[in-house]
Amino acid sequence: MSEEEKLLAAEMAAVSAAKSTEIVEAASTAGELNAFQNKLDDAADRVLEAKKVLGSLQAFEVTPEIVADIDRTLVKAGVTIPAADGMDAVEGAEALGITLMPKDYLFTRLLGCESFLNDFFRDSKEVVQRIGSAVKDIYIGFTESQESLSKQLDLLENQILTTPEFNSSETFILGHRLYNLLKVNGKVDQNWAGNLSKLATTLQGLTGNYYLSSKKDLQTVYSYFGGFSGATLDQSQERLMMLPVSIPSTPFKECTYPNNSHGGPNLIAKQSVELMGGAYFVDVRQKARPVTASSIDEVKDFMIRFLEHDHTSFETYSEYTLKDVGFEIKALSSKEIKAMIRQLRDIMGTWQKIFEAGEKFRMNDNDYNDVVKGLLESELSDEMKVQLSKWFGSIVRKNQMELLTMRAQVSTYLTFIINGLIDICKDSIKVSAP
Repeated sequence: MSEEEKLLAAEMAAVSAAKSTEIVEAASTAGELNAFQNKLDDAADRVLEAKKVLGSLQAFEVTPEIVADIDRTLVKAGVTIPAADGMDAVEGAEALGITLMPKDYLFTRLLGCESFLNDFFRDSKEVVQRIGSAVKDIYIGFTESQESLSKQLDLLENQILTTPEFNSSETFILGHRLYNLLKVNGKVDQNWAGNLSKLATTLQGLTGNYYLSSKKDLQTVYSYFGGFSGATLDQSQERLMMLPVSIPSTPFKECTYPNNSHGGPNLIAKQSVELMGGAYFVDVRQKARPVTASSIDEVKDFMIRFLEHDHTSFETYSEYTLKDVGFEIKALSSKEIKAMIRQLRDIMGTWQKIFEAGEKFRMNDNDYNDVVKGLLESELSDEMKVQLSKWFGSIVRKNQMELLTMRAQVSTYLTFIINGLIDICKDSIKVSAP
């Protein structure tokens, strides 16, 4: 390989690593949006509680202590207090009885609560839509990473095609980084072809099962929450109790082996086969099957458990091994390197198809907006409209964040695995080529 080609190979390796970092950052940004929405949900709870208190008060019952407590809640939630007719806006209890009468206090604070809740629905929709747009940022980073990896393989292929054939009689020392990147079940077995084949098969499960289940589950969620539109109050209350048995939680079929580290007393955790680097997919579900609720508290308990526990994820953590003496492995022959290049190209092609297939399983903004609109126009109380909108948004965000995070993590993982195996090929040429 010429010096120019070596420089280009190094540059392409740096590009692919940098782009994988950008992919993770895009997913992290979406995660920050999700965290923001969680805070917004908490603020909505506080505003609803304050609104309930305000609605129960008569003007003569308003005291400075009540005012101070309510205003403290509203300020913490970020509520903007509008001015009463013919009056300047005032802050808190210091003006009560001077420039703001009790009835005007109740009026302005209730208006502030109404304004906040209207903004809450708008902001919640925007957060979900912006999480969806993060997928585009990840796709751009993914494409650029794929291009750089492809150029590295082109350079490697050109090098092996212009080098006289050689056998795999030599050995070389595998450093700590590559050892930990390529080990399976705690050791490097050097079964490169078998491990890549296992990786390809496991990834195929994403399109054959995971994506389809995720889309089907999301459609079921839309159907359930959309059913509140046009329903009477009695019908809505009955439907609400059906929430625990209406929200699906479908496990990833590639996860068939017990996983004790992610389980718990009331949880079932299973994982896929272990891949290179100790990576694997893990699926966690609750043991108890949901039943029809008999109270709103039971519905709330179900949602807390569902949002916290039920998920599928891609785990790349593995204990880092440091050896006193480097691990010696057998160099690849020129024939094995050519086969490795073909296999790596196949893996990249497979993942590109899987990654792009994920685009078909993103949520539709119009469908989401229609469901929220139906909830707002229902006969439910304002409190229940907010609660259902929060739950609906939380489930949709959970679904989309899982898809987003998994694609980002697998893309980054593959970038490092492919770069690592390219290094194995280069080191083999270095010690074995005549």
